[in-house]
Amino acid sequence: MRKLIAAAALVALVAGPAMAQFPGLFGRGGQGGDTLLLNKSVQEELKLSDKQKESLKAVQDNAREEGKKIGEAFKEMDFDKAKEIGEKIQKDMTAGLKKVREGLTSEQGKRYREIEVQVATKQNNPDIFKKEDVQKELKLTDKQKARVKKATEEMDKDVKELWDEAQGDFTKFRETGRKVAELRKETYEKIAKGLTDDQKATWKEMGGKEFELKIEKGKGGFFKKDKKDE
Repeated sequence: MRKLIAAAALVALVAGPAMAQFPGLFGRGGQGGDTLLLNKSVQEELKLSDKQKESLKAVQDNAREEGKKIGEAFKEMDFDKAKEIGEKIQKDMTAGLKKVREGLTSEQGKRYREIEVQVATKQNNPDIFKKEDVQKELKLTDKQKARVKKATEEMDKDVKELWDEAQGDFTKFRETGRKVAELRKETYEKIAKGLTDDQKATWKEMGGKEFELKIEKGKGGFFKKDKKDE
């Protein structure tokens, strides 16, 4: 149903920061963190087994089924319920994707981290600097770690305020998304600028061999329109 597609877009406003953890969930272009595992070009690069792909499909199917409930909540104008469902989707996805990532082989894991670094750099995603393994390889000092923590916490606070202000107002969807993207870029650049020359060189090496992330048109989100919804 067409109303379901509209509801899927609106839930990003309702769920706010929770759903911001999965920028590609509603086909809004960005992808990062463990959600990269859902990208076909990433799966091909990692040479995932059929079993690994099946595990990822299960995560997607669950999110898609839960997402249908969002449409019903919007029909009833129950935004609190829609928010609750959105947060549940986020929680389930986090757990499901983490489990799949932990099951990667050492070779797959190494390449995945390289891809993750490349994508985070291109998409100005500051959350990459919060990862313990990234901080360890960059050899961040305690002072730098504290700066990363402070910068990302301030960003999260500002992002939450933006989504709260836009809650339930579809007309503010694009504007809020743009502001959030600007905040994330500013935070990323602030943290990157604070790296030493040696750390910057290490960061570049951490990206490994160049990888082209391909986003399939019309297949960016979980709530894709089926033929029967035409």
